[in-house]
Amino acid sequence: MNEAAAHHRPRMLASFTNHMIGVLDDPDHAEAALRDLRVQEHLHDQDLELLVGDAGEERLDFTGERHGLLARLRRNVQKLTDEYEHARRYELETGAGARPHRGRRAV
Repeated sequence: MNEAAAHHRPRMLASFTNHMIGVLDDPDHAEAALRDLRVQEHLHDQDLELLVGDAGEERLDFTGERHGLLARLRRNVQKLTDEYEHARRYELETGAGARPHRGRRAV
């Protein structure tokens, strides 16, 4: 692994707005849901993301701690909005081993 890859931190999913997020416990169901979205909604691979394990938790970063001061501020502001209720659910679900997947629908 090169040095740049070793130090790469995935961007935090900054907002849950304008994203369709589902939480599925079974990895096979999650993959099937992504396949169905590609076909039925004519989405491309870059429009979909499966968040699993430590890498998924890093991407979601519910506290912002992994992505610096601005990320922490963003998450604290989100606590004052309706978005926080959704974020909290995704946090609890990923902690329980579920696999959130995210799709962005092009308009």
